Amino acid sequence: MASPQLTGHPDADRRPSGARYLIAFLIATGAISLYLTRHVLSVTQTEIQHDLGVGSAELGAVMSIFSLGYLLFQVPGGWFGNLVGSRWGLTTIGILWSLLTLATAFCHALLPLSIVRFLFGAVQAGYVPITAKIIKDWFPEKEVGMASAFVGISMSIGGALAMDVTGRLTDHFDWRVIFQVYAIVGLFWAVAYLLLFPRRKADHPGTVQAKKDVPLQPQTGGHNLVTMVVWVSLIAICLQSFFRAAGYNFFVTFFPEYLMEHYGVSQGEAGRYAKWPLIGVVVGGLIGGILVDLIYRRTRNKWLSRSLISSLALFTTAAFTFFAFYASTIQGFICLIGIGAAFSGIGSPAAWAAMIDIGGRKVA
Repeated sequence: MASPQLTGHPDADRRPSGARYLIAFLIATGAISLYLTRHVLSVTQTEIQHDLGVGSAELGAVMSIFSLGYLLFQVPGGWFGNLVGSRWGLTTIGILWSLLTLATAFCHALLPLSIVRFLFGAVQAGYVPITAKIIKDWFPEKEVGMASAFVGISMSIGGALAMDVTGRLTDHFDWRVIFQVYAIVGLFWAVAYLLLFPRRKADHPGTVQAKKDVPLQPQTGGHNLVTMVVWVSLIAICLQSFFRAAGYNFFVTFFPEYLMEHYGVSQGEAGRYAKWPLIGVVVGGLIGGILVDLIYRRTRNKWLSRSLISSLALFTTAAFTFFAFYASTIQGFICLIGIGAAFSGIGSPAAWAAMIDIGGRKVA
């Protein structure tokens, strides 16, 4: 079966709507809230274990249950976004994940915590596919890399804030209070997103080209499910995303605990150290977004701007991560891990851009 070619289109350079900057801000701040509420559990896990009378293995199972919900509801989340639209799709998801964050603060046993975290993962699963649809609809092809990077680095900013801010808050507040505060942040974002996101592409007051506010990329039908499942390019993207996510999840789950046990730092110090790999992802994501768009503009070659960047970035990530575990001090360890995470971030916009290229109308 021949693989469809990822080529440009004649409308790619058409002047886009200025409303896309507001949209980029909204989905980026949503990503910050998304990861802030997702990773707060990692920093507060020691306190939660003591409060609930459970060990690391039991809390690790809770984190895995979140991942299970996230896995199972990725496709339904994208379908939901297509059904109700991007505006109501992300608003609904934002309200639900905030309420589930609040519910976490009232869990006093392992079973209800497990149920809430599964639902939490299921709800948050829809954010990425719906966001990809928004990028597809509102950004020209030559800006897809930077738009994707903007969302990706915002996710890591949220993760870094979760590590740093939560680490500081744990010195003064109970973990339940912290979850309640973060729930309010999520609800505030959901309301702001609902009010500010354009109801239609032609009626937003911030749009500089109201009459031309139409999707900027060709609305092809995409590829049918069977074609996509057996497409080698798609399988390769999924595999690299799997391994990149596996490494990332370590940093946002047990990394603070690893630093506490291996280097003997406090919970607050561990949270502050754990933010640096995520900051590395932020810096790398920004660089990756610039590279993806720059190389595509110069060459119009998507293999160079997507595949080559991603492959080189992940190879370099593996090298720095390998040598990090030979560092003798926590500062050296964090430095090498942070550089490796930065290269992982460089590869992220390339993967996003490739998936948007492949998806067509089925990108969500």
